[in-house]
Amino acid sequence: MLARSLVFHVGDEISGWGRLVRAPTGDWFDPPLADPLIGYGPEGRPPPRPSSYGVPVDGADFDAVEARYERDGAIDGFAKIYGVWLADRISIHRQSTERVESVFPRWSDPPCERPPGGWPHGMNGRQVDNLEFDVGDLEDTGAAVTTVIFRPSDDQAVLVVAATDIAAVEAQLRSQLPDRLCVVPSRWTRAQLDQAQEHLLASWDQWGIYGSGPRCDEQAQATMTATLVRVTDEIADWIDTQPDGLVGLEPCGQGRSRPTPGHAAESAHARADVRAGGLRGRNGDEFGYGVQSVFPCTRSPDSRGERHDRYVQDASVRLLLTSGGVSNTSIHNALLDLLGKPITDSSALCIPTAEYGHPLCTPASAWRFITGQSPAPMCDLGWKSVGVLELTALPSIGKERWVPWVCEADVVLVDGGDATYLCHWMRQSGLADLLPSLPETVWVGMSAGSMVLTPRIGDDFVEWPSAPDDRTLGVVDFSIFPHLGHELMPENTMAEAERWAAEIAAPAYAIDDQTAIKVTDGTVEVVSEGHWKLFPS
Repeated sequence: MLARSLVFHVGDEISGWGRLVRAPTGDWFDPPLADPLIGYGPEGRPPPRPSSYGVPVDGADFDAVEARYERDGAIDGFAKIYGVWLADRISIHRQSTERVESVFPRWSDPPCERPPGGWPHGMNGRQVDNLEFDVGDLEDTGAAVTTVIFRPSDDQAVLVVAATDIAAVEAQLRSQLPDRLCVVPSRWTRAQLDQAQEHLLASWDQWGIYGSGPRCDEQAQATMTATLVRVTDEIADWIDTQPDGLVGLEPCGQGRSRPTPGHAAESAHARADVRAGGLRGRNGDEFGYGVQSVFPCTRSPDSRGERHDRYVQDASVRLLLTSGGVSNTSIHNALLDLLGKPITDSSALCIPTAEYGHPLCTPASAWRFITGQSPAPMCDLGWKSVGVLELTALPSIGKERWVPWVCEADVVLVDGGDATYLCHWMRQSGLADLLPSLPETVWVGMSAGSMVLTPRIGDDFVEWPSAPDDRTLGVVDFSIFPHLGHELMPENTMAEAERWAAEIAAPAYAIDDQTAIKVTDGTVEVVSEGHWKLFPS
């Protein structure tokens, strides 16, 4: 099994992008976990500290890191490191601030023979095709393992289903999508994928895993993939017991052994196979431009992906409500689907206003958000253009000036902070009243930027002293508990979320920073590579 080639041993050269931390306990290298914008105590952001995933390092240069933060002698920042593995630590010999960018291929060729005349163009008078269909109980019975939309072109969409019961899928969907359906045999059953996921969850702490979930390839075949600090012999041993391709690994640290003479070509070939052959598994939504997973490959470890139509008000704007920004491939591709075109062709407006209502946010943190230097990806995704819309300024300049800016934007990126303060200025500025007239605009919220659209946020999340209560806009009918289980917010446990939800006494989601809630056309869809839970009432 090619997982073995991802294991590194003493003396191997390694590299990885992540967070360098200098603390009283020494210097550390952490995976690039998202940094929340809310949740710190009255003393403000605490001194940096390593997470439980941290690996000791020697030779780190803390003057050569991105987004450097220092307090009480502790320092952190982000960097790409190159070094040598020394059994229990990394000796760094070079580092840079060059970000490791994810590659998002565009899956455009459904793995089925085209119908006569090719795949149809357009649907329901829309240029960009968003399919409408009902899968019934196909997911619950396991007949449909993955369900993914491929896009041969901007106005073409084909539903590709990897199925264990092809006849059942054909019977349910063919009449709804006679020439837009591609059904292929699934390589795995849902039970196999779920069993692999259960083992990864049981080994979470021991193996240094910080994310897991199904990923799909260009044939719509799923791989249960774990993101983790590094691959050990123990992990590779377990992978060897699994069917080839069922489990994939995405390590933060990449190793490169020093091959002995005669084995260099063999080692290079093995590494190439690992990257091309599926062990670095792709997400079911990772199909680049405009691809959508309806019952996504990215469902919660303890709850299947769901669409909750009853939890939506009449909101015309399309919503992507996140806890930690566009933090993974699934959320990235949900965004692409909402946009209906590449990010490089899309113009954005960013709203930092919520930061100023939270006592722990600063002008520096607002600047990092605007300039794309926040660990939570939002403004740095490669937009055609990015402008700043400061809501506190809008009442003084007149709607005739700023409304066209909003109407012309493809997406609005809304930062975290205090949701009640953001709600106040959305109403005062008139932006809240404008939302129903923006059917083609995508709203991407992060933390408070998502919570502001809910009916209530709960007293625990109110930090603005002038807030009359915890009520917000109520664009959707559910509330959000963000940053579930975050390393830097140990109080944000599932038990605490359950207590909070009981006080809300209405539908609510607890979501971590690897989860988003997508709302479009009256449908709520959870997109996740992490953990989440729905509290129905």
